[in-house]
Amino acid sequence: MVARHIPIERSHGLALPRWKASPWTWFVLEGVALTLLGVLAFALPLAAGLAAALVFGWLLILGGAVSLVSLARTRRHANVAWRVVSAVAAIVAGVLALVYPWVGAWTLAVLAAAYFFVTGVALAMVAVKLKRAQAPGWYWLLAPAAVDLALGVLAVFIAPVAAPLFIGYLVGIDLMFSGLALLAFAASRRREAWL
Repeated sequence: MVARHIPIERSHGLALPRWKASPWTWFVLEGVALTLLGVLAFALPLAAGLAAALVFGWLLILGGAVSLVSLARTRRHANVAWRVVSAVAAIVAGVLALVYPWVGAWTLAVLAAAYFFVTGVALAMVAVKLKRAQAPGWYWLLAPAAVDLALGVLAVFIAPVAAPLFIGYLVGIDLMFSGLALLAFAASRRREAWL
């Protein structure tokens, strides 16, 4: 057996192996990771929906706190009152999302609808661009685009009834389809074409 030399990169005293992967490898790794995360979110939809609401709450609190610190450092600028109102509103909304994650999940459902519409259109535009470039497998990106647009419509109509559960399923479906589409796209091209 011949030992293969792996170049070592030294960073702050740590020896880290350098791994130079092709874009194909990264597409496959991302596809597998997204698919597995989607299956997990779909298997535990309530947990995924409430976790998303809690993360949303913490992000609002952090954003409001950063705004207040920024405000304290730049008091002389105009619109101080509106900046205070905005920062306090973010913190209050974040605390409410943590205390009442069901309400946070409903808000997330509305934001998810917007997200799914935007990503659906973006994926469709990428597919069109790849088609014009005559890239093989471009059509695989149309599937998650259509799914995202359908999920956006679904989010608008179903979210008021069962937001946390719905958000969990939405996250799971979106991650699974995105991961599977990346795997199909990578499989449609020869690995050598990426090198």
